[in-house]
Amino acid sequence: MKKLIISGANGRMGREIVRLCPSFNFIPVAGIDVKNTVPQDFPIYSSYALCRETADLLIDFSHAAHLPQTLQFAADRRIPVLIGTTGLEKAQQRLIDQAAKEIPVMQSANFSAGILALKKLCETAADILRNFDVEIIDRHHAQKADAPGGTAKMLVNVLATASSRPIYGRHAALHKRDKQEIGVHSLRGGTLCGTHEVGFYGSGEHLLIVHVAEDRSIFARGALQCGQWLLSQPPGRYSAEDTQQKRE
Repeated sequence: MKKLIISGANGRMGREIVRLCPSFNFIPVAGIDVKNTVPQDFPIYSSYALCRETADLLIDFSHAAHLPQTLQFAADRRIPVLIGTTGLEKAQQRLIDQAAKEIPVMQSANFSAGILALKKLCETAADILRNFDVEIIDRHHAQKADAPGGTAKMLVNVLATASSRPIYGRHAALHKRDKQEIGVHSLRGGTLCGTHEVGFYGSGEHLLIVHVAEDRSIFARGALQCGQWLLSQPPGRYSAEDTQQKRE
């Protein structure tokens, strides 16, 4: 069994990763979480400074503010790190680039197989439907902090051209839609696990490509599968798509 440290171990994703670990030959040896009152079969620390365990892999599903400490801890101990935390800014992306010079780092807003397929389908549709308007809707549970979510931002990057301009909602708009806009709209409520809809709107027709996450386990399974792959990689920055390319 490979040893695993989980940042955000007591969060929704962290608990799901703990549950599925045995199926992917991982055993959690420590967790990092400010909520350290939830009982686990391994120690939970409120900060990395308290953690003395080492591991074969670190998985991070916590908060963007904790990323510098996560990367420093992993780099100091030469532990590959898989980052599923969303809401990262450019400065934090640069920190990932720096860490990737020393250790293998994989970062993705979404590790599900269906989302990876959605990205490819959107690329194909955008190439064919070049004059169509593009609108993205992301739906998540009421407790999700970032809006739009990381997956929606990822889809914007997939669909953007040099002249594209993302528009996040139109509540204050007093003008007609510009052809270069990519509309992004976030819905938050209830216990929704995650739905992403990409619409291509033309004259007299439209195409909708939709991915529905029925439960959180798809993200945990995808992360653990990618983690297995990351263990055998040299230092560098990787994405979930890299694992698919290696399997072809």
